[in-house]
Amino acid sequence: MNDLNIRLACLADEAAVRELSSHIWEGEDYIPETFADWVADPVGRFYLVLDGTRLAGFGKLSRLTAGEWWLEGLRVHPDFRGRGVARVLHDYAVALADEIGAGVLRFATASTNQATHHLATSTGFALVSRYLLARGPALPAFSPPPLQRVKIAETAAAAAWLAQTDVRQWTADLYEDGWQWFSLLPALPRLVAAERVYWWRGNAGMTITDTTHDPEEPERAWMNLAVTRHEADMPALLADLRRLTARLGKETMHGKPPATPLMHEWLDAAGWSLSDDIEMFVFARPLPNAAATTSTSGV
Repeated sequence: MNDLNIRLACLADEAAVRELSSHIWEGEDYIPETFADWVADPVGRFYLVLDGTRLAGFGKLSRLTAGEWWLEGLRVHPDFRGRGVARVLHDYAVALADEIGAGVLRFATASTNQATHHLATSTGFALVSRYLLARGPALPAFSPPPLQRVKIAETAAAAAWLAQTDVRQWTADLYEDGWQWFSLLPALPRLVAAERVYWWRGNAGMTITDTTHDPEEPERAWMNLAVTRHEADMPALLADLRRLTARLGKETMHGKPPATPLMHEWLDAAGWSLSDDIEMFVFARPLPNAAATTSTSGV
């Protein structure tokens, strides 16, 4: 292998990126769909690792909020696997985040990806939370489930309610949205304004959902967070989310609930199932430049 070079991606690299992505997930990789947006990102960095003129791998450093940075899309061409390219991609992104970022750097990977776990721990990351991949089929109901949207005027009360639950212990103060994990409480005003946060049975529980139409998967709704004041109520909330799915005309609700000791039992009791046997691990690492607006909980 020749000396590896790293540079930012440009539009002329699209064919090479598409070719590499064709080897990922049996050709179902999402990177080609995001390519132009990633190249145009004025804050983040979409970078390539080249062996001579050949594309060996690529990765993306994204800023989620003022104090939250995210590593994503790390890919290594099959011809270069086992040759240290993943280490180069990872180390470059971490160094870049230390230089231009502030607050906390996170990424998610499968529980089976031992090589990436080693990269994480060797560069100062800590495993902060674990998630299951679950789905619940729509459950027809004659009456609406007991879910009421949190009003903008109730945002502070909702934040105070969340702070008193086990959600912080379960999730390290994070919630999932589109395969990215964000700090929960700072995002709550935005989520409430977008009408995605619901009270359940008064204030016995709370859930964050995404039920907007997705042209790629119009039959799905998404559960981003579900938490109850009392753990024994979790199966009932999960069942009501299936009823909400039916009311919305969707076929299934998908989510990544935290891998708490009883979550498998709660999902089973509510008629949910695991869509994959793996878990998702979220790693976090504080950046040298502090961001006062974002917590680095769990690090």
